[in-house]
Amino acid sequence: MQSLLQYRRAAAAAQAQIDRDVEMARGNILPDARREEPGQGPLDEEKEEESGPDFSILNEGTTDIEEDPVPMQRNTTNEAIQQCHSAGVALSQVLTGIHVRDHDAQGHGEKIFVVDWQGPDDPLSPQNWSLGRRIGVTLQISVIAVFVGAASGIDAAVLPQAAASLGVSEVAESLATGLYLVGMGLGSLVAGPFSETFGRNAVYTFSMAVFMIWIMAAGLAPNFGAQITFRFLAGCSASTPLVCSGGSIADMYNSLEKTWSFPLYAVTSFGGPMIGAVMGAYIGPSTAVSWRWTEWSILISSGLVLLLVLFFMPETYGPLLLQWKAAHYRKITGDDRFRCEHEITDASLFSRLKVSMTRPFLMLTEPIIIAMTLYISVLYIVLFTFLVGWPYIFEYTYDLGQGLTNIIFIAMFIGTYINFFSVPFVYRKTTKAIRSEGKTKFQPEIRLWYAMLGAAVAIPISLFWLGWTNYSHISIWSAIFAVVIFGYGVTGVFICVYMYIIDSYEIYAASALTFVALTRYVIAGGMTVVGIPFYENMGTHYTLTIMACISVVLAAIPYILYFYGHSIRAKSRFAVVRKPASSCLDVDLSAPAVVEWECNDETHHLVKPDPKIDDVRLRIRFCDNTSCALFELRFPMNLKGIKGVSDVFIPIHPPSIISLDFTFAATAPNVVQQKFDCTTLRLDFQVSRNLEVLVPLAAKEPLSPTRAQSGRVLDAVRMLSEITSFRIYIEATKLPKAKLQSISDAILQARLKPLRHQDDLSSMYHGTGAKVVHLSAQVQDAPPSYDETEPPPPMAPINEKKRHRAGSEDDATSQIALIWAELRATQEQNQQLQQRVAALEKDNQELKREVEQLQADDHNTANVLEELDSRLLELRDDHIELGDKVDFLREHGVDSDAIDSFIEKVKNNILDDISTRLSRS
Repeated sequence: MQSLLQYRRAAAAAQAQIDRDVEMARGNILPDARREEPGQGPLDEEKEEESGPDFSILNEGTTDIEEDPVPMQRNTTNEAIQQCHSAGVALSQVLTGIHVRDHDAQGHGEKIFVVDWQGPDDPLSPQNWSLGRRIGVTLQISVIAVFVGAASGIDAAVLPQAAASLGVSEVAESLATGLYLVGMGLGSLVAGPFSETFGRNAVYTFSMAVFMIWIMAAGLAPNFGAQITFRFLAGCSASTPLVCSGGSIADMYNSLEKTWSFPLYAVTSFGGPMIGAVMGAYIGPSTAVSWRWTEWSILISSGLVLLLVLFFMPETYGPLLLQWKAAHYRKITGDDRFRCEHEITDASLFSRLKVSMTRPFLMLTEPIIIAMTLYISVLYIVLFTFLVGWPYIFEYTYDLGQGLTNIIFIAMFIGTYINFFSVPFVYRKTTKAIRSEGKTKFQPEIRLWYAMLGAAVAIPISLFWLGWTNYSHISIWSAIFAVVIFGYGVTGVFICVYMYIIDSYEIYAASALTFVALTRYVIAGGMTVVGIPFYENMGTHYTLTIMACISVVLAAIPYILYFYGHSIRAKSRFAVVRKPASSCLDVDLSAPAVVEWECNDETHHLVKPDPKIDDVRLRIRFCDNTSCALFELRFPMNLKGIKGVSDVFIPIHPPSIISLDFTFAATAPNVVQQKFDCTTLRLDFQVSRNLEVLVPLAAKEPLSPTRAQSGRVLDAVRMLSEITSFRIYIEATKLPKAKLQSISDAILQARLKPLRHQDDLSSMYHGTGAKVVHLSAQVQDAPPSYDETEPPPPMAPINEKKRHRAGSEDDATSQIALIWAELRATQEQNQQLQQRVAALEKDNQELKREVEQLQADDHNTANVLEELDSRLLELRDDHIELGDKVDFLREHGVDSDAIDSFIEKVKNNILDDISTRLSRS
């Protein structure tokens, strides 16, 4: 409903903007036109048919339409605009937020009109909505996250009842929670591309509807297999709103505002599993309703959330809003050249899915991602094993009921809200950093303060506290306070991890967060299943102590990254690098690039180096105050004489640059589009001399590759070193237009100086030094190109009388490698056998000790039995003698009642003596 209203508002805004901007153009130009030709009337129809309507007033100060003395109405404006396709060019120069761009990368073909926001204060932009509206949308997104998260914890609250009903063990039934989490992790791989194609609201609506279907199916599941299957599918659907919620927050807030808006979302939504456990607290032990009401509760809640999304949730995805605006322009003007950036790139859903499912795994090379993923995964293991281990911590220790045990999760939920006290401190530091930098950007390490203010330390403290005081004679309030502290710590670290990754990786943040979500949910889902055996066999004290010890080690990660994070980001392929405010560099860029050049009337491209997973990179450093610059291309490859992958550099010396032109290309050659799924920036270099090539000092000359792909890269570098004109493509967002213009002006004014001197070659390659090689001089000695090699001539006939020659060096090498592999395999098998023998010997010794102990116990038992037999004989004799005395007393007339009481007393004493001796034995 809200999306439909937004679509209509965009139509009205587009019409109003056209009327307003055209009227402003009329008001500025019409008086002059009338003074020049006061008697001029409308042009005759013949002239209009020959040349078409003249919109030159929008460009040069006169127009046929404006010469009409009758005021132009709105419908007249629309009709005049639709009369001729060329009128769009004039209109595009009047409308604010419209940029004319060549359709293709070479500047040929029909022009297009790129639709953008009218300015930084455009009311249609989500970042310009009122603060109250944005907070309301943020809370709606948090509610979605709460209930899809609650579904992960509510089933754990009814484990005994569900397991008994389905005829499985509680460990097996915990798969319902574990597979739900695994589904959330796997579903995160495909969630992002759908929201970037269809918008946030469509994804929220569709995923919540599908989620409700699977939850209903899980509630109706007739057996255990059906239940866990539908729970897994429900988890896949639940991951979509969780992944897209971060994008919605980024749509509405700038970098500074996210300092408080993301914690608002995180603190509210992080309580989902805890609220789920509380919701299911009294459903399980209740006799009024079935345990399946856990699913019905989630189904009803999700239905209410779906209605909330349908009627009150606006669309926040900016590119989709601009796409609606461009569609209205096309409808109003009849000109189909109005396009937004989202439509120009025209990336298909399949291509987005391909990137989303492959790029996250490239993050395995990023130390920051690995460290943060490990940290948050351990915390999620602790959190979700609490769902199944809570009875061992509270119910069995303090003799609580099943319902009251799960109610204690409220304490953890309360602890999450303590993080709000960290927001003012971090906000002040962020504001101070922005002021000192003089920009809207700041160092991402500021985000680490959310963990450094005590959250990272609070986690091991709370786990040690909870583990070492988990005794029935210690007040339960001690454990509850520990749970509050844990809630504060785990939420603070969650905020820190997400915000630091978002600011450190920017355009690659979606892939990085997808990898984090996939890893933490899959690992947490697997560990949830082993949680019950872990608590049963290890006990709560050892289990919580082990988790606390691991948390102690990981607690150092935020502090290490705070001091060394900028150095790690500087060496990263994907992370952003921002120089401190004291740096004099106006541009410090290192970005993936594609190089294009012409040679022998053919166009060549260099996209993939060796290894192919790496990138050809362009580095630009520029200081406007000193007019110094550095342009450098880096090509990874494998060369003989150098172990492993080495970089070959082509510096572009600023004094040799004749011109540097740049174009923001809406479309590019296919190889470039395959590399960059976005708008690209094309840099056209014209140099006055051939380019130099820098290689490691240890490289053997002539340069010789060790791999075929390296040979192709080396051939390309050789061609580049012999030309004076080439083009480089990078992502358009990497370099602002104003900075590019400053560099281009400095080149035209011939005042650009090199930032690196020849003497600096000795410091390259980590101090081992570099040297300049001229590949053109090595052409005669170098082997032929890998692309130009011809097949070898046929081999000479073999003389059967001669001794057969040994195989080639490659064959010998491969045979040796095979033999070594077999030897290593044999050694590994031998080691495994030795370890197995040692384990069996150890088991044998333990069995011997047990047999000896049993024999000793058997001997002791025999001795005890002999002693008991002798005592029984003595007691029998005493009993006979006692009977004779009783008969004597009765014959001499003693009171029978006194005798009976005396006999009973004696018997009791004898029996007590027997039982005492037996217990001692």
